[in-house]
Amino acid sequence: STAVQRMSGDDFAEPDAPEQLGAVEEWLRRCSDAQHREEPIPRQLFRRLIRHERFLCSPYSWSDNVDGDVYLDGVAGAPEELSLMNGLQLAHAIPADLQRLRIHFDKTSPPLALDASDVEALQTFLKVTVVEALLERLFQGQELEVSEPFAMLRSFEHFYILCDGGQGQLDGEEAAAKSPLRLALAPDPEHGRALAAAFTAQDALQLFVMACNHTRGSDGLVSVRLSGLELFDRLRTQDGLDGVVFNPAGPGTPIALAKSVADAVLDC
Repeated sequence: STAVQRMSGDDFAEPDAPEQLGAVEEWLRRCSDAQHREEPIPRQLFRRLIRHERFLCSPYSWSDNVDGDVYLDGVAGAPEELSLMNGLQLAHAIPADLQRLRIHFDKTSPPLALDASDVEALQTFLKVTVVEALLERLFQGQELEVSEPFAMLRSFEHFYILCDGGQGQLDGEEAAAKSPLRLALAPDPEHGRALAAAFTAQDALQLFVMACNHTRGSDGLVSVRLSGLELFDRLRTQDGLDGVVFNPAGPGTPIALAKSVADAVLDC
């Protein structure tokens, strides 16, 4: 079996985890306020949008435009001819070259305007959702129900790890050049297992770093972005590991897998 006992994330869960913040309208209002203060939009927004069930839009009419408009279902003033979509469908339907996406959430407030990099981040979270579902099904020992699931995990380009080596952020190519970097461990006080901490998205990484700052500090840790191929290869080759735990501080429930999962992913 590739599964090991689930690691509790209760000690690390932040009160601002996306699923605990409530209505998407409040998320959009907070992000709009941050945008007006010229602050970056939190990555957690895109996870929350992917999970939302009721958008009104017509993305297939955007192909000749550089921008598009999306409305929350029920917002006054939305055009009548729009289609109902959930967040997954919306992210999948957005044209790759869309430069701006306006999300209308309140008739009395200006829409939240996502630029091209934000739109790309939203589309990335579509892939994140698929990868997290695959990892969860691996943990549960269930059928993966997609074609070539391990190839999907190997090709995913947005895993993150933490390593000792100073502050900053590296991509996989830079990290490989600075090898060997050892994967930092997630705390496992109850069982004492050596579980590498890995993350499926930046918001999960940020939650863990905040938790570390509250408890033990994160000085000397560097975040590294890896492909799935690079991540599972490092997991397989690093001595002393019992396994890996994905998103140990959330959002959602941590997913702990035995080290043998690396063989399953790399050899299939």
